Amino acid sequence: MSDGSEAAVRVARRRLAPWPHVRVEQRLLPDAWPEGTFELVVLGEFGYYLDAKALLGVRERAVRSLAPEGVLVACHWRPPIAEAPLTGDEVHEVLGRARGLHRLARHEEEDFLLEMWSPGADSVARREHLR
Repeated sequence: MSDGSEAAVRVARRRLAPWPHVRVEQRLLPDAWPEGTFELVVLGEFGYYLDAKALLGVRERAVRSLAPEGVLVACHWRPPIAEAPLTGDEVHEVLGRARGLHRLARHEEEDFLLEMWSPGADSVARREHLR
């Protein structure tokens, strides 16, 4: 997990301490993208603070860092934010246009939008042989 906020990182480290396989880092994206491939990448409540070019950079890094059966999850506030150049809906439009990703799920409410994409089109349950 990474966050640009020192306070958020402190809280996350404390809460996630029981799980030694979870790493919490303070990073400013898109420039400080972590190395490696990941089964899960979550972009939550920050995409609208990026300009369109920076968001494209985050999207491309997220797609490149996904494991073959990895999942990209994004959740963003939908009402406009005065200091944000993009809305949550615009962020998800950009993320949803990534080549090589298939949308697995979408949950839409008045206040937020939650979506999940993956390089593979099979649902998580199918991949895990649960159905």
